[in-house]
Amino acid sequence: MRLVAKEARDLENHHRGRKFHETFARIQLDAAKLAEGFTKSLPHLRSDWHVSFVPTTIYGCHDNDYVHGQAWILVEPELDGKFMNWNNNAGAVRGNAFAKTEPAITPGFRVGPMVVLEESDEDESQGDGDLAPIHIDDIPQAFSHFSYEYSSGRQLVCDLQGVWNTMDLSGLLTDPVVHYVCTTGKRHKNGATDKGLQGVKKFFETHLCCALCEKMDLPSRTPSSLIFVPQNTVLQE
Repeated sequence: MRLVAKEARDLENHHRGRKFHETFARIQLDAAKLAEGFTKSLPHLRSDWHVSFVPTTIYGCHDNDYVHGQAWILVEPELDGKFMNWNNNAGAVRGNAFAKTEPAITPGFRVGPMVVLEESDEDESQGDGDLAPIHIDDIPQAFSHFSYEYSSGRQLVCDLQGVWNTMDLSGLLTDPVVHYVCTTGKRHKNGATDKGLQGVKKFFETHLCCALCEKMDLPSRTPSSLIFVPQNTVLQE
């Protein structure tokens, strides 16, 4: 198996050693659990549109260039395919996946017969034939939206990046950001990239619900129509 080793980029997190990587691994596991919920909630006729995150492992290595000769690295299986970024933690979205004039082959993806996910005749019998075709780019955006609704407004997974297998329509992602909405307004529960409620607002400033959002009955939201947890709610960690 080909593996990729990741180290902390800055000196401060280098000094945190294993603890830094444990936080990262926990965030990726939290995102994976939300992705599992997304997969189970997908329209039953196309349940193969699943999203998952690569598993992570923390390795301790002996290296004399480090303090006390001990280095900690995060290790993941190498992703095979064209690496893509679909959104980030500040509301930016890749391209314009919702334009009706978009060509059938989305730039940046490997050419294949299923890049545009057309509805089947069976879908039309369910009354969904009037919905726009679902594009590969729609699926990560719908997952970010879903993560917010599924967690009752507590978490939103974004900064989605990884590869998409155009043969079986499965996304394998890594390095997510999870915005955590705390009742006290505190940010950074999930590290420096976690912008809390402000990060959620940034996402919904730019998010346009696609055909998959509609198919999953995800409510249309704006920064002024979000879910808020009451201040006196006791949160279960």
